[in-house]
Amino acid sequence: MADPDASLDFKVKPDELDGCGQSAQHIGGLIPGETAKITDPCSQAAGRTTSSIAWIGYDAPQNIVPEAADDTYAKNAEDKLHGFEVGLHATHDGNIANNTILGHSYGTTTIGYTMKDKGLPVDNVVLVGSPGAGVDTARDLHIDPSHVYAAQSQGDPIGLARPSTPAGWRTTPGTT
Repeated sequence: MADPDASLDFKVKPDELDGCGQSAQHIGGLIPGETAKITDPCSQAAGRTTSSIAWIGYDAPQNIVPEAADDTYAKNAEDKLHGFEVGLHATHDGNIANNTILGHSYGTTTIGYTMKDKGLPVDNVVLVGSPGAGVDTARDLHIDPSHVYAAQSQGDPIGLARPSTPAGWRTTPGTT
């Protein structure tokens, strides 16, 4: 297990902090939604030092409809996620070379709201299977849009979640 205070590279792996037996050069985090399946990052880290942190420090929705359409869970998690990410930097020995945050399902909504309202000290954002990130454009996340990555399968049931706020929070053109 790598020392997160000395690591420079974190990748996502649920349930444990794993540095592949070395100090790391980049930091990433996972904010899971309802389900998350992540492969072992160490198998892909050849020649790179990597650590992983899975942050599950908030109350996530327990179902797609109606809870994943409610942005209250994300709003209630903003201070906690912001404090966690800022704390990584405050307690880290040396500079973090690259901090990537990855959210799955409703975790993407939590990331989006936190970045929009509080900002996060991250270099890259990955949003997978998102019901919406609470923003109109990637630029609204207060990060270079070329460092924002998003993916969703057309058959993903998270697409059934509809925003419960009048303004909505879907960012995919043509969806309602």
